[in-house]
Amino acid sequence: GGAPVSRRGGVFPTTTTTTTTPTTPTPPMAVVLDAQPMRQEPPSPKKRTSAREVYRYCFGPFIAFGQKHTDRNRARVDLVAWSNAYVQLVTWVLVRSALPYAFKAARPKSAGKDGGAYLAVGINGSYVACFLGSMLANLKGSTVNLLFANLSVTVAFVGITLTLALSDPPVDSAAPVVLLVIFAAYIRFVDGYASPLFYRTVHDLSGDPDLVKETGSLAICVVMFGVWATLILVMFLDG
Repeated sequence: GGAPVSRRGGVFPTTTTTTTTPTTPTPPMAVVLDAQPMRQEPPSPKKRTSAREVYRYCFGPFIAFGQKHTDRNRARVDLVAWSNAYVQLVTWVLVRSALPYAFKAARPKSAGKDGGAYLAVGINGSYVACFLGSMLANLKGSTVNLLFANLSVTVAFVGITLTLALSDPPVDSAAPVVLLVIFAAYIRFVDGYASPLFYRTVHDLSGDPDLVKETGSLAICVVMFGVWATLILVMFLDG
């Protein structure tokens, strides 16, 4: 059970032989090639959009801002949101749709058949006014009066409508088209000034970013419905 012993009492030396099998290093690509492919999960079936979800997406902003609230700040937020939607509707739907017809009806004799030159001045001038209004809104301490913003925009649009209804082209004077330019510029100025302040007021009153987004969604929905209603009205009048 131990090392072999010689007759003289010595110990025979033992020799241990170790056999080493050379190994070939595996190239890195072999690991990738031999790896098992990743198991792909089967695609999940598409969920059908329910009628309730479509209703919530389309009319959610109307529902969010169409309820009565006991909190005064929350009620004020609703009023600001609807004011913003109204200003957007008048500025970018009603005025935009009425201006070509108004300038055509109020064109002076020297303006050609459709008053296109005056229309270009009115539209471009209104864009400049919108820009100036937005710059003024960035000044420190700027505030917006909801009643004044809504009432002044309404009065200016009524002026455009009356000019359209009462003018008999071609007009002897250029005063009607000058009034149209002033009305359009004023409405766009109010929009440029009031719109940023509407959103800031909603945030200051609620502190909720979601309500700020809902305010924008409400304005988009109102403008969308206004576009389609105006399109149907124009097609009816042209017909």
